Amino acid sequence: MVVLAIVNVHGVALAAPDAAHGQLDSGTSAPQADEAPDWSEVSWREKLHLDATASWGLSNSAIALDNGSKTLSQLGMGVTVGWKIDPGVWVGVSTDYRSAGLSADLLSAVSEVEGSRWNYLSPAVGLAWGQSLLKADVILTGAYQFARSNGSESFSLRSPRGLRMTYLHPMVGRFHAGMQGEVTSWGERETRGSLVRLMQREILWQASLTAAWVF
Repeated sequence: MVVLAIVNVHGVALAAPDAAHGQLDSGTSAPQADEAPDWSEVSWREKLHLDATASWGLSNSAIALDNGSKTLSQLGMGVTVGWKIDPGVWVGVSTDYRSAGLSADLLSAVSEVEGSRWNYLSPAVGLAWGQSLLKADVILTGAYQFARSNGSESFSLRSPRGLRMTYLHPMVGRFHAGMQGEVTSWGERETRGSLVRLMQREILWQASLTAAWVF
């Protein structure tokens, strides 16, 4: 039951607030929480994503070494440009180059097997994950060239289909560090100008430690 106390002082009726329901005066409104900025009003510079990466790690080779191993060391570098469609999501393109090689004698300056690859352009999408960045690239372009240092074997793999995932965490300022992994299958092999479609696609992988500067 709601009880209203009415006091008549000098002919003026005063009504006490409804204590049971804690009603506010009609002229008072509850405080409003801060609203998020309108994304359409954010400057183009804040919507632009740009990063440059360098990586070192391991990958497998389409040519077996003399000892039977197919694992190569590799160095890579790349650039990604994207456009933020939301504070935590951007879409864009990436390009990267990779050089791989390994000597049977680790003290030798000459690599027994060498590989190089330039991924011209690949669609990319990035997600802000707390303070970190998760980036995915779809590999659809480029060729991977392999050769023995003695010239006995040389060919390139073409028609790639793959996915590369990169995790980056901020360290100091705009400098980030993280890791990268990729699995790509190749459907064609070219040897001395002769292109052959593979009955079974060649699957190559790579895993790397990654450093990046995010602009």
